[in-house]
Amino acid sequence: MTHAIEGYASLGDAGREFYEQLDEDLDIEIGPAEHLMILEACALVDSIRELESAKSRGLWIPGRQGDVLNPAYAELRQHRGQLMTLLQKLQLLQDGRGAHMRGNTEQARSNALGRNR
Repeated sequence: MTHAIEGYASLGDAGREFYEQLDEDLDIEIGPAEHLMILEACALVDSIRELESAKSRGLWIPGRQGDVLNPAYAELRQHRGQLMTLLQKLQLLQDGRGAHMRGNTEQARSNALGRNR
């Protein structure tokens, strides 16, 4: 992969880190569709990091009619699900062409999902 791809510059630190990890792990050249999916996954990684910060306000936050569940929890769950879906689709695309990922792919996925910090 190359950093010259449009959209890379708009990624935050977490998204760029994930992109660079995937760049190291990908064992093949990928097409424009895969690049777009990878950039979307990286943007989701950035959003997940932001939502994890929002969780620091606690499980319950003050609302107009009393305490309410912090919406960051639901959003975080949705973003993680979207990220996993994209990663699964990328794996299927790669498998269909006989592509291979090098050893750190599981580590990259865990990092992206915020489970290894």
